[in-house]
Amino acid sequence: MAISHHDQIATVALLPRNDTSHGSWYLAKNYFQITSFKMQITNILTIGEQMRKFKLRASRQHRVLDVLKLTVFVAGALITRATEAQTATAKPAASGFDFGAKKVTARTNGVRLDGNAFIKSPQLDARANTVAFDFAGRAVTSVRAQGAVNLKVNLLPRGGGTAARIETKSNAATLDPVNRVLVLTGNISGFYQLQGGARNSLSGTKATISYPANGQFTAVVEGGTGGVRIVLPQVVGATPGAGNIGTVVVTARNLSINSQDGTATFAGNARAISNDGATKFDIAAPSFVLRRNAATSALESLRSTGRTLLKVDLPQNATAAATTPTSTPSSSTAARPTYIEVASDAVVVLGGANGAQLGTLTFEGNVSGFYRLVGSDGAVSNFPFKGDRAVIQNTGSAADNFQLEVTGAPVEIQAPTFDLGF
Repeated sequence: MAISHHDQIATVALLPRNDTSHGSWYLAKNYFQITSFKMQITNILTIGEQMRKFKLRASRQHRVLDVLKLTVFVAGALITRATEAQTATAKPAASGFDFGAKKVTARTNGVRLDGNAFIKSPQLDARANTVAFDFAGRAVTSVRAQGAVNLKVNLLPRGGGTAARIETKSNAATLDPVNRVLVLTGNISGFYQLQGGARNSLSGTKATISYPANGQFTAVVEGGTGGVRIVLPQVVGATPGAGNIGTVVVTARNLSINSQDGTATFAGNARAISNDGATKFDIAAPSFVLRRNAATSALESLRSTGRTLLKVDLPQNATAAATTPTSTPSSSTAARPTYIEVASDAVVVLGGANGAQLGTLTFEGNVSGFYRLVGSDGAVSNFPFKGDRAVIQNTGSAADNFQLEVTGAPVEIQAPTFDLGF
C-alpha cells in the first residue's frame, strides 16, 4: 500500500508509554494478534524499525499521523460466527467492514474512533462524533456511538430469517450483534421496517430493539415528555363508503411492539384518533393493545384496559351539521345516528373491511353513554343508555347500518317516541 501524505493515520498500532511526560511512543507488539490485522507499508522500514530508528517527541506525533497508513481488515463484522452460516446475501465480504475518523485508537480487543467517526458495512452504517467497537477474534461483539448519531442497520435474527431495517437519529446508540439487541437513547427520530412490511415510526427518549430469533422482533420505546407516536394508514383501494375511516394516529407515553403476535401495546395516556375520513373517532384509555391488518397495515383490532372513553362522529348530512342538539329526546321520527359517546371499563374495537371501517365496538363494565339522532324535522337529540355491556355496529350511512345492543342489570336505553299512526 503506497503511502500518501494526505492519508490519515491512526494511532492503531502505536500506544503511549506509561511515561507520557516525554510524549514518546512505542510499537505495541505485545498487544495485538498479527492475525487480526494486515499492515502494508512501503517506502519505509517496518513500523518497529522506524520506531527504533526515530524517537519521536509529542510535538512530532501529528507528523507521524500524516505519513503512515494502517489498514485493518475485520472479517465477519456484526454477523457473528453463528451468522456466517447464513446465505451469501447476508454475509459480508472479508473486506466489507470499513471505518475511519480524525483519530483512531486501538487496544487489544477494540478500536475507538473520534471526530467524524464512521463504520460502514453491508449490515451497518453508523456515523457519530465518537464510535467504538469491540471484537473477539474476527467477530465484532459490540458497537457504541455517541453524539449526533445517524444509524442505519439491517438487523437479521440469529439463525437467519426476515431482516429488519432500522434507520434512526439519536444522541447515543449501542449495538450488541451477538444477541441482536440495539439500544437507542436521547431524541430518537426514525423508523423500523420488517422486510415486506410497512414502515413504523420511532420516536422517544429510549428504544430497546431485540431480534433474537425469526418472528421474535420486539421494540420497547419510552416516549418521555413527548410520548410515542405511530400512524396507521388509510386503506388504499378500499370500496368507497360513508363508513370508512381515515388515517389513525396512535400516541402514548410508552410503546412495546411484539412481531411474534403482531401486537403493539401503548401504555400511559393511550389515545387513537382518526379525523380525516368519513367516520371520525377518538379513543382514550390508560393503555390498549393494537393489532394491524396484515394485508393493509390498517386497524384490525384495539383492546383497551382501564376506564375508556370513545367518541365517534358518523357521517352527517347538512341539516344535522347545522342543527344544535337538544338535551331532551325529540319526539320526531328517527333517522340515522350522527354521533356516539360511550365510557366503560374496557373497549374492544374490531375493524371492518380490512381496516377500512371502524366495524364492531364492544363495551364491557359500567357502560354509560348516548347516541345522537337526527329527526325527520331536522331536530337533533341525544339518547342516553347504560348497562353492563353494549355492542355497537356501524358499517355505513344508512339508518339500518347502525345497531345498538345493551345488556346487563339494570339496562336503561332511551329511544325516539314511536307512533302507530292511528
